[in-house]
Amino acid sequence: MYGENTQRIMFIGALICIVLVASFLLYAKNDLQREQSAEAIAGAFHSFKKMEGSSELPSLRLAGPDGQEMGLEDLRGKYVLLNFWAMWCAPCVKELPSLQALKNNYTRPDFAIIAVSVDDPVQMEKIPGFLDRLGVGSVAYYHDYKAQLQTAFAFNALPTTYLISPQGKILYVMAGPTDWYTKQMVSFLDRFQ
Repeated sequence: MYGENTQRIMFIGALICIVLVASFLLYAKNDLQREQSAEAIAGAFHSFKKMEGSSELPSLRLAGPDGQEMGLEDLRGKYVLLNFWAMWCAPCVKELPSLQALKNNYTRPDFAIIAVSVDDPVQMEKIPGFLDRLGVGSVAYYHDYKAQLQTAFAFNALPTTYLISPQGKILYVMAGPTDWYTKQMVSFLDRFQ
């Protein structure tokens, strides 16, 4: 009934259809995996909010680990993960060790991780011993002793963390605690290079 050429054409057509369907299914599977990966990252940062059109931060002073005054502008040229915490804040204290672990293990010359205490200045002398007991001194021994950062950032929850660009602009803000040293967090931070 059908000629030999017609059967070949139908066979080739069927083969092309099979290849197209297989390609589509493979693409759809990869697309779904990418989407699930993005959702997993977003899930790790349920309250990380992107800050659109933020302006450059003003010159702000704080006390550094050596007790010397420093400014956020001293960190220009680096991405900065800036965390605000207090000794009286249980969620802050709980997350500080994971922030320290991130700092210890996520070493990039273009990235700085600091945690700034917003405790009352009369409490400053208690902070070093408190941090030593927690084992988090190298990440957290900064103090907003003039409350300049608290005023400039105007956060209303602790802990609150900002991701700041090398140009001094706020990229993201997260209110609330998180586990900082996870694969998802490292993947998220790796996007900023």
